[in-house]
Parts: sequence; C-alpha cells; structure tokens
Amino acid sequence: MEESGDIISTKISPDGTYMLVTTSKDYIYVFKDDGKVLWSRKIDKLYRTAISAKGLVVAGTSEGDIYMISMQTE
Repeated sequence: MEESGDIISTKISPDGTYMLVTTSKDYIYVFKDDGKVLWSRKIDKLYRTAISAKGLVVAGTSEGDIYMISMQTE
C-alpha cells in the first residue's frame, strides 16, 4: 500500500466481516475478514468514509460528492 499513501483511518463493518481502510492519497481499500483485499478505489479529494449495516461503503469528497459502493464490488 506504500504507493497509495499512509493509512489515515480504518473502520470495521457492523458484523465484523469487512474492514475499510482510507489512505492519505485518496484510496479506499476493502478487506474481507480473512485479510484478502476485495477491492480498492481512488476517489479524488476523499474526505470522509463510513460503512453501512447494509453492506455499502459511503465516501464523501471535499467538493460535496457522495459515493455509495457495495462492499461486494470487485
């Protein structure tokens, strides 16, 4: 993850199945509980992230854009 920046936040899904990692270079990583990376995505000007109980990653940017992405997306 080094080229993707430093880890600035981590969040665990309500059921403990997923971990969301946000980096200083605007990347989001979703890990399964076995440690495998399910997917990663760069979102420019990433500001905040959250995990919903319904299996969605919610990401907001400093420009006011909001993204809702399924944790199952590959």
